[in-house]
Amino acid sequence: MMRITRLSVAVVVFLLLPGCVTRKFQTNTTASNISVSSVPNLIVTQPVSLKNSSPQSGDAVIAEYFGWEVYGDLHKFTESAVGATKNALERQNATISDTADKVLELSVRGVELEEGAVTFRVTTTLSVRTGDAVTKEYVATRRHGNVYGTTPTIETTLGLCIEKMLNDDAIVQYLAR
Repeated sequence: MMRITRLSVAVVVFLLLPGCVTRKFQTNTTASNISVSSVPNLIVTQPVSLKNSSPQSGDAVIAEYFGWEVYGDLHKFTESAVGATKNALERQNATISDTADKVLELSVRGVELEEGAVTFRVTTTLSVRTGDAVTKEYVATRRHGNVYGTTPTIETTLGLCIEKMLNDDAIVQYLAR
């Protein structure tokens, strides 16, 4: 009887102890591929410079729940957005040049991860400023099943923000001038 009691206490402690320990999860995004059909045929008349204007560099906690801390770097997220935008524009035969007069400054302003009853929700906000000082923000939200799906969901929401940007009349007109 004493052996069963000790074993029960050990099992309970073993099951509860990991809940008291903080687990860290690092997101690491890459440039997502934007679907060709989701972007209109763009007429880009001059070379375009894409800049990362994210003010924050370094890991930041984007979510905390039940012993998990999820970290992300907004500067790296913006680099992913710049890469995806570059890929999408180059597929449209646009010339990308660091020294171009036509500039799109991209900045991921926020990534929020919220836990729901069964799923998680990622909301990403991308800010874009043109060389004409026009500033636009694009927000995309997607749900996923567990914490391990966070990185691909962030990549998906970044892609959706870029699709919105490349479908925005103000951006399309700026690129066409």
